[in-house]
Amino acid sequence: MPHNFFRNILTKKRDAKENLKKIYSKQEINDIFNPPEIPAVTDVVEAVSYVVNHLNNCVKLRTDVELGLIIEYDEFIKDKVYRTLRIGQRFTEITEKSTNIDLNMAEYSMNVSHYVQYLIDKKVIDDEFLESMQILLTTSNEFRAKFSEINEGYSAINRDLKVIRNECIEKDKEIKKDIRNTGFDIDKHERESFGRNAITTISGVTTVASYFIFPYAIPFLAGWFVSNLSESLNHPNDVDGLKNKVESLNRYLKQLEGFEVILNNILQVVVKFEIYWREHVERISALIRKTEYERVRHVKLSEVEGSLIVKKWKDLEREFRDYHRRIFKELKNITI
Repeated sequence: MPHNFFRNILTKKRDAKENLKKIYSKQEINDIFNPPEIPAVTDVVEAVSYVVNHLNNCVKLRTDVELGLIIEYDEFIKDKVYRTLRIGQRFTEITEKSTNIDLNMAEYSMNVSHYVQYLIDKKVIDDEFLESMQILLTTSNEFRAKFSEINEGYSAINRDLKVIRNECIEKDKEIKKDIRNTGFDIDKHERESFGRNAITTISGVTTVASYFIFPYAIPFLAGWFVSNLSESLNHPNDVDGLKNKVESLNRYLKQLEGFEVILNNILQVVVKFEIYWREHVERISALIRKTEYERVRHVKLSEVEGSLIVKKWKDLEREFRDYHRRIFKELKNITI
């Protein structure tokens, strides 16, 4: 019995000595401190500026109608203009909220870069590291919740835009049916006089959409050429008036489709950020469990590996502050 007891004591001492030598692997540390990827600030700002201009055109159109500057105006499109502007107000609110997240992310990035530098400079014992990971876990959960809220807001707006678009599609079919009843070849007319303009319009939107993949983003609403719309309904009872109705409605519809493309890009990246933070929470939780139960004693980063991580987070901090400043400036130009 004494022999077995002594052997157990020796085993415990040997295990303790092995635990003291344990450190986290380079991959574990890299996984914990791997930052999210974001697009270039300039691409986002260009997209914001594009949408702000179209949104302000929409506001101008509404004002002209209310002042009686456009007398004969189609009630259908006017209703869509008003509804789109209400959606624009929601977009603006969500976007302003998202710019605050930019500042939160900048602050978070700064804290992470400082902590990683600390890990480079000295070894950290498990209790100290555990406390830091608990703080990191709390913050990561907060970011996950914030991105989830932004996602829900943009998703609701996306659904509302689809409703407006579907109503426009049905109205377009109705008007074209009326034109065909007059014997006019509307299909040939569209190919000759409108097709090229429609392609130009939508390609302009989708070019911007291809740039814009950042979640914090910004009211993308129905913009269209005000002059074309206001001229479209001067003769609503003849074929020319009906043709102009179709062209106006199609311009409006193409813009809606373009904004849906952009909004879908926003949603895709919001989802990516949600996934990032969810996985980040899981990785931190796993590392906390390892620290608690395996008693990993030392946390140390090499100068080479750690410096690269520090640089990534410092760059991220600068970009998030730039996002906040420039996007907030663009939002101030909205006259909605």
